[in-house]
Amino acid sequence: MIPPKNIRTEIADRMIRIVAPSTIFGMLLITIIILLMGSRQYSRLIPACLTLVFMIPTWFLAAKGKALTGAKVLLTSVNIAILTGMILNGGSQAPAYIATLSFVTIFTILYGVRGGFLYALGTTSIGFLFVYLQFKGVLSEVTPPPAIYIVFIIGICLFVQIVFVSIPVRMMLQALDESKKQGSKLNTAIHEQKTSQTLLESILNKTPDIIFRLDNEGNITFINNAVRRYKLIPDSFLGKSILDYIHPNDMATAQENLINMTPKNHGERTIELRVLGKRKIDPSSTEKLSNENWATFNIEIDDIYSENPETPGNYIGIQGIARDISRTKHFEKQSSQLAVVVEQAADVVVITDTEGIIQYVNSKFITTIGYSKKEVVGKRISILSSGKHDKKFYTALWTEIKNGNVWNGRIWNRKKDGSTILHDTSIFPIFDIRLSFFLFVTVLKSVMIVSENHSKRTK
Repeated sequence: MIPPKNIRTEIADRMIRIVAPSTIFGMLLITIIILLMGSRQYSRLIPACLTLVFMIPTWFLAAKGKALTGAKVLLTSVNIAILTGMILNGGSQAPAYIATLSFVTIFTILYGVRGGFLYALGTTSIGFLFVYLQFKGVLSEVTPPPAIYIVFIIGICLFVQIVFVSIPVRMMLQALDESKKQGSKLNTAIHEQKTSQTLLESILNKTPDIIFRLDNEGNITFINNAVRRYKLIPDSFLGKSILDYIHPNDMATAQENLINMTPKNHGERTIELRVLGKRKIDPSSTEKLSNENWATFNIEIDDIYSENPETPGNYIGIQGIARDISRTKHFEKQSSQLAVVVEQAADVVVITDTEGIIQYVNSKFITTIGYSKKEVVGKRISILSSGKHDKKFYTALWTEIKNGNVWNGRIWNRKKDGSTILHDTSIFPIFDIRLSFFLFVTVLKSVMIVSENHSKRTK
């Protein structure tokens, strides 16, 4: 297995920075030793000079950021230099060449096990070939170099090996320590991501609103567990067209806003659709239009883009939140019907808040009492007080209705023209969903109309 290129490059760069200067110093020292030798074996200068020459491109390549190539040049130059010395000196440098076996670790790290094996095999074969040739007398006899020369060559090779091995070892230790730190950070990030994902899934699945996504053809790609409230399974929706679940009368709205997208209807928008809420209906059946099989949803939708929202070509679908407003619509319908009944009732109807501020009066109030809606809405109901009932009377009345009870009795009320009118009166509270009353409804049924002068004469 070969280490990643970035690691091999860093190893090679460090090696060149350490080995190249050392090699240059060593070759210069060898040159001095040869020049000082009494036998003046100048042929031994050739390997040293070759090594010095090869160090120039090695350093140049490393400086240009091509440390791997530089390492190849360095290792090759050392081997060529020693091989040249062996050829020129009758194989007397064979032991030094065999010493380059110490480079096998370098080749293994830089080029993998196969590279290291081939280098070891080639080096050993060539080295022992020269030893054999010298033993057989094939090579010319040359005065062997001093022992210090051979030792020095071997020393350089071993030095390169020690330096080179120490570099990857230190790097591996640093990488291991960094890996542990990164692993710890990664585990923390994964844990946080899983926690966030679990929380998000919990929110998506617990919300009562239906959250969904459609592709650009209107097919459902995601839908949360809210559909289980309608005894439906989320997975049964996946891959199906949203139009399969839309009320026929709302099909045009659905197609315009969910499928047939144009620049006009891109962006955030809200639509109202009736959607199949209980079970699949045979399209040919008249039952499909039955209101009990459909739920009305208020749907907030937005577009999904792959990358750039400004580019229409990147549009990939929509996502939305659908809230069931069927009950609200039902209550609105009932309220509308009730409002018509109240508005057209034969009796006077007045609605106030808990402080007696008038919120609503019907048409019968206008024709009977004489005030317009604008004149009384927002005013206290005491505007109708005739003055014929004392404070104790009204205190008892308010105590009764604020206790949540219905009050029945007769009250004299004053009309806009100043005359008074007697009403059979019923006052009852309206409760909210928390069972707290927030409105009072007063129903006035006329008993008789008596002018003040007539009342005085009667008394």
